[in-house]
Amino acid sequence: MLSVANVRTAGGAANYFAADNYYTRADAERSGQWLGKGAETLGLRGVIEASQFEAVLKGMLPDGSRVGTDNRAHRAGTDLTFSMPKSWSILALVGGDRRILDAYGSAVRETLAWAEKNLAETRMDVRGKERVVATRNLVIGLFQHDTNRNQEPNAHFHAVVANVTQGPDGKWRALRNDKLWEHNTLLNAMTMARFRLAVEKLGYQVGEYGKHGNFEAVGVPKPVRDAFSSRRAEILDKLSTMESKGIAARNAANLMTRADKGPVADRQALVSQWREAAAQLDFDPRLVIAQANARAATDIGSVSGIGNSVRSIGQRARLLAATFAERLGLRQGDPLVPRDMGRRTPEQIAAVHAVASAIRHLGEREAAFSRTDIYRSALGFALPTTLTDIEHRDDVRMLETCQQTPFLEHSAGVGGLGGLERDRAPRNRHGPRRLAHHRNEHDRRQQQLPAPAQAPVRGGRRRGGRRRAAHRRRRCTA
Repeated sequence: MLSVANVRTAGGAANYFAADNYYTRADAERSGQWLGKGAETLGLRGVIEASQFEAVLKGMLPDGSRVGTDNRAHRAGTDLTFSMPKSWSILALVGGDRRILDAYGSAVRETLAWAEKNLAETRMDVRGKERVVATRNLVIGLFQHDTNRNQEPNAHFHAVVANVTQGPDGKWRALRNDKLWEHNTLLNAMTMARFRLAVEKLGYQVGEYGKHGNFEAVGVPKPVRDAFSSRRAEILDKLSTMESKGIAARNAANLMTRADKGPVADRQALVSQWREAAAQLDFDPRLVIAQANARAATDIGSVSGIGNSVRSIGQRARLLAATFAERLGLRQGDPLVPRDMGRRTPEQIAAVHAVASAIRHLGEREAAFSRTDIYRSALGFALPTTLTDIEHRDDVRMLETCQQTPFLEHSAGVGGLGGLERDRAPRNRHGPRRLAHHRNEHDRRQQQLPAPAQAPVRGGRRRGGRRRAAHRRRRCTA
């Protein structure tokens, strides 16, 4: 799961993550690493030094510039904590399969790269007005930890996003982190989707899906997971005594039950304790790992149940399409699903059906929805695909729709062209023209272009063919 929190103080964060890091002391090669185009621009690469990390969180940058002033408190940053589900932590840390850690770490890094490209924003003056603009760069310190405060196996990554970003004019400003909070469930879902494909290639089976893309490993029973989850039990016990049950109450329960985190003196001894505890439960994670290795060696097939016994690419594609359509309840001949899957990969075929089902699902509940709504819904169907494949499929679908019915509002809803902005235009008889306007506005903001001098196109009777042709070109080339 992914949790988001504000970093309270720069000094405290530097001490916790970079100086007295309970993981890096035992495993130096896994110490904190700088990530992000912003960090690269500042010359921040490789292993994080505590003093430098603290300075960046305070807004004092290596190039001599400063974000914030003495008269105004500077927010240090935002902590994105990516935590593997408990069964995978047990297999990786108790069973010793470090490939699982590497797979999850790669998924986290891919998610952070997407967030940097799509969610990084700042406020700046544009033609005398303060506007929110995209920056596409972040300064991130990534730290890998492997235990919770009760010294139980709990593999997780802290992505500390510093409150600095470089604007399009080259000036460093405070980061607007609203979208990091707003899209936290999407970020978790895309991480788990990428992680799923990786562990399935290792031969593991996935199951027991939860919210926001989380899933457990088949072969690790719930009593075993609960035995290594005393921190969760403490939080839930405290929460049961509180009147409020929301997110704020859960965070408060977490803080009230939090013990000081001490360093691990003997890591091998701790692993031995974990294995003894597992043995008392008649569970050996190494047997699950051995079964996964055997499954990967024989290449049985993935969750689709279609292995390499099906030699024809076309036949395999048709079987996969039929399997996904049946699982999602899509009718045969759905116009959002191409008849011929061609040479699409299984991940691409899954993306086609996930996007189609997401649009059908959202269209039944909402008159308008954004592309991020489509992404979140598509990932929620737990098909073996990634956000990259889903994004590509949605782009292709929009182009196909544009070419076929350039002036008709289609089943994707008016938010389908909205990109990542929150604008939700109401449906009316001028929907296509309003769509074009919203897309143009989004593209302008992404490129930090000045606002057009003329007023936006409004509803009304269109005269002649030039405006109609121009609208077609704008919508189809956006």
